[in-house]
Amino acid sequence: MQIKRKNDRMKKANFITFLMKKLLIILPLLLLGAGCFHSNAEDPNEKALPASANSYQADEFSISPPLDSQKKTWETITTFTKEFPAGAIAAFRDNVKDEKFTANINVYKKSVPADVSSANFALSEIRNQEKNVLNFKELSRENVKIAISDQNVDTILFYFEGKEKAEEEIIKFFQIFGVKNAVGYIVTGSAASDALDETVKKIEESLRSLVIK
Repeated sequence: MQIKRKNDRMKKANFITFLMKKLLIILPLLLLGAGCFHSNAEDPNEKALPASANSYQADEFSISPPLDSQKKTWETITTFTKEFPAGAIAAFRDNVKDEKFTANINVYKKSVPADVSSANFALSEIRNQEKNVLNFKELSRENVKIAISDQNVDTILFYFEGKEKAEEEIIKFFQIFGVKNAVGYIVTGSAASDALDETVKKIEESLRSLVIK
């Protein structure tokens, strides 16, 4: 049983690595579709703090990671193993670990042509996803603005699902992109297909909080 679980975890880790290497650019912000979800067990009278109340500051960007039901920030990762593609600069993982799939957010950067805008960068990455992800299904997209160097810049919030292999489970992805000085920034949130509404909302809010300095 332990060997099987270990193999399952390795498959899921390889799947995320595959996507990030193959789609190291997927597009912009995500617009969550309405759906039916269950809430975690907690005091119904106690409201979670918004992600914006908890900002992670890096030299090149800032973002507000999600908070769990105990008001604790998701686990922050800044040291990366070889399983992560080049360009990874920050990651956040849900404190509530799931045996099937633990929700997470990853921040990557890569070089792009100097004349590429954030919106065009996003569109290019969406096309890459459509070509490379099995069972790709666009769930929604939204034209949004993010702050880049104190200016509001057009980009896209993108929400889709897919998988690497036919026998694997569908994963939901939420993505947003920005470009500054020929560097493309890619923020990807991932969750299981049956993720709770609360988890999905937290990922979306976190992506919307992205600021490129």
